[in-house]
Amino acid sequence: MEKLSVEILKQIKSNTQLRFQQDDNCVVISVHGPYQIGSQKANQQAILDIQIKFEQDKSIEQQLKQIFEQALNLQEYPQQQIRVSCIIQINTINIFSTLCNGIMIALLHQGISMSKSIYSITIENTRLVFQQITNDLLFIDNKKGQSMDKTMCQIKEGLNKSQIFEQWLRSYFYEYYVNNNLL
Repeated sequence: MEKLSVEILKQIKSNTQLRFQQDDNCVVISVHGPYQIGSQKANQQAILDIQIKFEQDKSIEQQLKQIFEQALNLQEYPQQQIRVSCIIQINTINIFSTLCNGIMIALLHQGISMSKSIYSITIENTRLVFQQITNDLLFIDNKKGQSMDKTMCQIKEGLNKSQIFEQWLRSYFYEYYVNNNLL
C-alpha cells in the first residue's frame, strides 16, 4: 500500500492548512473560505480558485478546478469565493494525484459541502479520478498513446486502489473526530 499521511498545520474558522504526503510526493494545501466577495454581478454559486505554486504546467490547475467544480456544492455559497492554494514540496510523476487527494482532504477539513468525494491515482502516465463509493470514473488523462486494453487494466488497478484509499480516509477521519472529541 502507498504511504499516506496528513498533518494539520492550522485550522481556524475560515482557513485550513495541512501537509499531505502520498508516496514520495508532499504538498502543503490551504483552503480559505468561503468568504464574501465584492462583485458587481450576483453570483448564484461560489467561485472556486485553485492556485499551484512551483508547477509549470497550468493545465493541472484547470483540470483540478473542473474536477472540484463537479464535486463541490458551490451553489450553497452564493457571492463567495473558495481559494485553494497548493505548494509543492516534493514532486514526482504522480503529483497530480497527490494534489487532487490533498485538496479533497483539506476541503473536508474546512467543512466545504461536497456532493461527491473523489480519489485520484496515477498509474504510469495515466491520471485517473474516481468518485468514491460508486467508483464512477470522473476523469482520465492519458499523456501517451497506448492500447485500450492497457488503459482498461490501469482503470481496474485504479479501482482497487480507490477502495483502499476510501478505507484509509474513513479511518483517518474517524480517528481525527474521536481524538478531537467531535463525535
